[in-house]
Amino acid sequence: MEIKHFTPAQTLMITKPIGVNGRDLMKYSFLDLVYRGILKVYREWRLPHPNDAQEQLYTFVSRGDRFQDYVGSLHQDPFVNPFEEDNYEYQVRTLVKKVFKEQGKASGFKLKRVYEELRINGYFASSYGLKYMKLFFLNETGSGLKKKFKQILEEAEKSLPKVLKYDKNETKEILSTLGSNILLLECFDDHMIKQLKSTFAEEEVLVKQSDEIMLDRLDTFEVLFYAFLDTIEYFDASFDSFDSSFDFGGSDFGGDFGGGDWGGGGDFGGGDF
Repeated sequence: MEIKHFTPAQTLMITKPIGVNGRDLMKYSFLDLVYRGILKVYREWRLPHPNDAQEQLYTFVSRGDRFQDYVGSLHQDPFVNPFEEDNYEYQVRTLVKKVFKEQGKASGFKLKRVYEELRINGYFASSYGLKYMKLFFLNETGSGLKKKFKQILEEAEKSLPKVLKYDKNETKEILSTLGSNILLLECFDDHMIKQLKSTFAEEEVLVKQSDEIMLDRLDTFEVLFYAFLDTIEYFDASFDSFDSSFDFGGSDFGGDFGGGDWGGGGDFGGGDF
C-alpha cells in the first residue's frame, strides 16, 4: 500500500503507536478533511448578536467543494456526520467540542476509531484484552508499513525543500507520493507555500488524479495554509479549555508485534514521546 492512501492520522498511528496521542489523531483527522476539500474552513467578521455594535472575527467550518467525494471512514465520520443532513455551519471550536464529547475522550478516539479501523484492515495484531489496557501491536504487515512510511517521510522532509528550488517534476512526484501526509512535514510552512506558488505560477493545476486529491489551484495554497494554522490554533485552544478531567490519552503503549521496536520514531512534527 502507498502512503498517499492513508490519512495523516493513520500514518501517525502506524509509525508512532506508542507516542501519538488521541488529541493529535483527532487534529490530523480533521485537517486531512480540510486539505482534501471535504470540509472548508473560513473566517468572517460577524456581529455576536444582532443588537451588538461591533463585529468579531469568527472561524467557521462547512461542507467543502468535494464533500460529495467523501468515502466513509471510521476515524473521520465524527467530523463529517454533522454536515450530512444539511449544509450546516459550525464554529471550529463548537465542532471540535461536539466531536470530543461524543468520543468520550481523546484516548477513546485513538482506540475505537483510528486503531480499530487499522486493525480491521489488517495492520495491527488482534489483541482483545490488550487493547483495553491501551497496548497496540503492529502485525508483520503493519511493521513493514511503519518502516516504509518513516523512510518516505524522513526523505521528503530532507529533499522537498531542496528540489523545490530547481526541479519542478521531482517536486510534483514527492507531492503526489505523500498525498495529504505532507501535513506531517515540519517543512510544510508559510515559506514553502510561497515557494510552491512561485514554482508553479504558470500552472493552474498542480496534481489532480482520480485516486488522490492535492491542492489543485495554486492561488488557494496560501489561503488554505493560513486556514490550517487557524484551525490548529482553535483546535488546541478548544482542547485546552475543556474540562481538565478528560484523559488526552498520552499514556498509551504500543509497538511492533513480537517485541523489538516499540513504536519509536518522530511524528515529523514532534518528539517520540
